[in-house]
Amino acid sequence: MNEDRKRFWTVCWLAGSLAIGVIAGGGLRAGYERGDTSAFPAEMRGAVAEAGDRMLLADGRPAPEYFENVQRIIQRHFVEPVADETPLADGAVKGMVEDLNTTGTDFYKPELWSAMRDYYQGRAHGIGALVQLVRMQRGDETVYPLVVIAVAEGSPADEAGIRPGDWIEFVNGHWVGSRSLRPEWEALHEQRDKGEITQEEFRERLEALYERVDTMIFWDKAMHELLAEDRGTVEVTTLRDGKERTHRLARRVTSFEPIELSGDTVRIRTFPKGAAERLRSLLAGRESVTLDVRNNPGGAQEDVLEALSVLVPSQTLFVRQRPGEAPKALKTPAGEPPHPKLTVIADATTSREAEMFVAALRAAGADVRGEETLGLGIQVARYDLPSGAGYTVTRGVYLDAEKSPLLRNGYLLRPATASHAEEEQQ
Repeated sequence: MNEDRKRFWTVCWLAGSLAIGVIAGGGLRAGYERGDTSAFPAEMRGAVAEAGDRMLLADGRPAPEYFENVQRIIQRHFVEPVADETPLADGAVKGMVEDLNTTGTDFYKPELWSAMRDYYQGRAHGIGALVQLVRMQRGDETVYPLVVIAVAEGSPADEAGIRPGDWIEFVNGHWVGSRSLRPEWEALHEQRDKGEITQEEFRERLEALYERVDTMIFWDKAMHELLAEDRGTVEVTTLRDGKERTHRLARRVTSFEPIELSGDTVRIRTFPKGAAERLRSLLAGRESVTLDVRNNPGGAQEDVLEALSVLVPSQTLFVRQRPGEAPKALKTPAGEPPHPKLTVIADATTSREAEMFVAALRAAGADVRGEETLGLGIQVARYDLPSGAGYTVTRGVYLDAEKSPLLRNGYLLRPATASHAEEEQQ
């Protein structure tokens, strides 16, 4: 095997490892007993979700026993005394959620978690864009891009022309590994063998591929650079329609109104806490209403459902939480009579819980205008950790009134196989 091929397989191994989300804590990916946290460090108690069924490891051992054994070994045998177990607790959560390898299930360190939460309340950090790691099918390949989900108006990202749907390809010259480079490597060799490129062009482009891996960073490191409040400038290269665009942005905090009245249109940029009360005050006495939910990444499900209760008397959407299970109806607070002459404007920049909001209003008879929404309609729960970090858990797929999934366009929840892809589109 020549040196080029050796280097190529190293490239594939590194990029593939990043793409499939195998980050730290691989051994801790096994389940845990949600209802019993006695075996967990103090900082971890309360971090688990609501009580559920007992969960066991593959060899039949209770999961709490597994964690307790690891904790005991570290405490007794680590080279230095472990005075603060917070890193152990957060690391265990990080390993569990990230090794599930699912869009929407992620761990965020305190600074990132704070920035994510602030965006929904109208305070955008860093470049002013909300980004998310997304699993998607592109041809025969599964890719894992860091995707721009929303851009705050007036932010550095907005001024630079970055738009929802763009991929973050490079940050400060470091490639944000999102896919295996093998297809590009093979295509490059094929072009050379067919004489479509010169040997010199081949070598230059091959070195560019190697350089991507040499400079590769993880998605969370890239997010940290993008969302830092005030750390000078950052160079960001985005990918849109196959074309790269490089921007140098001065990071800052950008404030915006999550919900405001502009002329006769209510602009809903996010669904913050208190969204229902804000909508109620803006809509009071109006005979016709236009809601603009473009460039909206959603918000906490309970806040979206409460906002819907201001506009329609009942919820007509469903969620499928497990493959093969019957869809479950979503419940809303007691709703008000449907608002007359309700118009909704949405497009492919309307994502996640905001897609559920649009589908509910369409089912209630609202006039929905614009393009199809993004197709990333997944139910995501958000949990705080005592350390200030947080994590998200994908709990299901939103369905419209006809029980068709809002998850579409090749977005995946599990490793791509023909059966999985077909199942998720059903």
